Amino acid sequence: MLQVNSIGVNQTIIGTGNKEIFFSYKTPVAICEDGVIYKTEKKFSKTTSKHINNFIKHVGINIIKEKSQEFFNSLLD
Repeated sequence: MLQVNSIGVNQTIIGTGNKEIFFSYKTPVAICEDGVIYKTEKKFSKTTSKHINNFIKHVGINIIKEKSQEFFNSLLD
């Protein structure tokens, strides 16, 4: 089942089974999957960085790894 949750202005989580994909504005920049948070290695604005940190706090997981922005863009294909 697909779940859409807003955790702040321009901050959205789309849940799909065991994954939570985090969007800052309309761009996917992080995902929580199987107890690990993967965040984009691309540097965006200060605001997007704050949004990613807010997502990390919201999920409450300390295992954080980076992936390319291309990986996150491919989630929308």
